[in-house]
Amino acid sequence: MIWPRISIVTPSYNQVGFIERTIQSVLDQDYPNLEYIIMDGGSTDGAVDVIRRYEKHLAYWVSEKDNGAADAIGKGFSKATGEIFAYLNSDDLYVPGALRAVAETMQDPTVDVAYGNTYWIDHRGELIAEQRQTPFMSMGYLYGGSTLQQQSTFWRSDLYRKCGGMDASFGFAFDTDLFFRFIACGARFRFVNKFLASFRIHPASKSSNDEIICRRDLQRLRNQHLP
Repeated sequence: MIWPRISIVTPSYNQVGFIERTIQSVLDQDYPNLEYIIMDGGSTDGAVDVIRRYEKHLAYWVSEKDNGAADAIGKGFSKATGEIFAYLNSDDLYVPGALRAVAETMQDPTVDVAYGNTYWIDHRGELIAEQRQTPFMSMGYLYGGSTLQQQSTFWRSDLYRKCGGMDASFGFAFDTDLFFRFIACGARFRFVNKFLASFRIHPASKSSNDEIICRRDLQRLRNQHLP
């Protein structure tokens, strides 16, 4: 098969303890048509030195102040040329074979978004739980009871552009906002029944620390997208 170009963006800020493993998990995919972009927000903890060691494998990277993760991701995607987009945070990991599984699934032109199962891991990389998905139901996602794990979700770049890209005004739930807009644009979702990524939970993670911002963002999402 002709492997479609997959563009992965990693936003990073002061994640020296995790970012090297994240980078390795992307490069170790050994995917034949990978475009990897890292957008660092001006790290001061040594993460930039780690990124620099891998720069020959990167399509683009920069370390400069940004306006948050969504802003960094959006800027990264503006540099991307792939047919398939995804982003991987600088403390999360891809499972070996993930990109090939996604590419094979998205050979079907009726698939706009592919998603799979996700491991939840701690700061040591030890398994905490498994997030196993089910066939996608848009109403279930909009109203609760159905989830998408961002780390294991991939989408077509033309869908991303059609739906307006990242909304940097969201501090936390920008992935959910993007997926809501995919639904509004009529995107067709396909479940890949494999583990594609590992979501790391640790005391310094965004998910652990931004509960108030998360709740505010989710309420805004409901107001914007739900009748």
